[in-house]
Amino acid sequence: MCCPPGGENAVIVYTTKTGNKKDIEDSKQINFILKLEKIEFTVRDISADSGYRNELKEVLGKKDIKVPVVFVKGRLIGGAAEVDKMDKEGKLEILFHGIPKFYDELPRFYTVKEEDSSA
Repeated sequence: MCCPPGGENAVIVYTTKTGNKKDIEDSKQINFILKLEKIEFTVRDISADSGYRNELKEVLGKKDIKVPVVFVKGRLIGGAAEVDKMDKEGKLEILFHGIPKFYDELPRFYTVKEEDSSA
């Protein structure tokens, strides 16, 4: 297994917006947790770009892949279950040390708007 391209000092999330309902829900859960951690992360949607699917197969060294998959600083962390467990155990803050913050401070109330790339 190798590091995803550009993932040496970053958080990379391979995800999907189509297909299996559980994979979609798990992908949303990881995005939610990472946004709460206020860190910068890159989402690579394998349902929107087959290049990302092939990239993930190469990185993992497998033909059959399951998403979501999270890498931190080039290291495979796992899927939704692993990220959720680490979140509940308070281990994500340590894991994300040195990763740039997305927000300096979150306002008390905020809305996250997803952009429609088809427009």
